[in-house]
Amino acid sequence: MVRTRIIPGQIYRHFKGNLYQIICVAYHSETGERMVIYQALYGEFGICARPYDMFISPVDREKYPDAPQKLRFELVRDASDSINQFHKDKEEKAKDDAEKAPSQKNGEKEQRAKETTVKKTAVLKEDTGRKNEETAVEKTSGEPETDETGEPDPDLIRFLNAPTYGEKRDVLLSLRNKMTEKLLNAITESIDFVPGNGGLLEKFDDVEHCLKTRSRYEGRRLR
Repeated sequence: MVRTRIIPGQIYRHFKGNLYQIICVAYHSETGERMVIYQALYGEFGICARPYDMFISPVDREKYPDAPQKLRFELVRDASDSINQFHKDKEEKAKDDAEKAPSQKNGEKEQRAKETTVKKTAVLKEDTGRKNEETAVEKTSGEPETDETGEPDPDLIRFLNAPTYGEKRDVLLSLRNKMTEKLLNAITESIDFVPGNGGLLEKFDDVEHCLKTRSRYEGRRLR
């Protein structure tokens, strides 16, 4: 088997189409087996671990004869364009599936609409106070509202693509004046860090300090 060098920060495409970013290569504490630690670039941005040899292994052609690529995971060269196209393809497939889905009976539709209305009414009553508070915070911070389009945040992609903690810190600092809770939460999840309690700026400073500290240790390992 050809040995492939896997580097933190690289983007790989699974043969089923989803994209993942390499976090690091680790070693099993009991067996010494090499493991690839990687993060999904969709959904909840979940973090996974897979044996190194399995990660770089070829697709099982008997089980998946129509797989579009040779290896289980293949390196993506142009990460930003590939990620954007990946999410566009997801949206188009969802639209096609919706158009092909069989229509529901009128009675079922009416019942589902009634259930949805009841649920929304209950949620609105419970969340009135919380939503008012969130609105006040948004007005105070001056952050504009954005539509939930499902497209990946280009600022988050810039952060994820930064190959070192030092460069990730530089990206973070450039986003200070337009940082949002949602973006900061995604960033902290991607580096497996939990900031302290406090407002947005306090959490931002915690993340910046974490990246600064990690970049120092990263520099020592490279020397």
